[in-house]
Amino acid sequence: MKRIPLLVLILALILPANVFASQDTLSLQDLKTILKNDPAKAGGNHYGYPAGDYPPAPAPKGYEAV
Repeated sequence: MKRIPLLVLILALILPANVFASQDTLSLQDLKTILKNDPAKAGGNHYGYPAGDYPPAPAPKGYEAV
């Protein structure tokens, strides 16, 4: 008899996690389109962030920019 409440508890913890995880996924077609437009993104961890045109940060107080 102890198995049924334990099973219900496990399902109650697992099911909501699956519902929230599925809301933020890409479809396969979207992924194929993204990779076709920019094949470098298929590199996983080796894909660098795109460089932006940002102004350099100011030097800290008491230091001089090089």
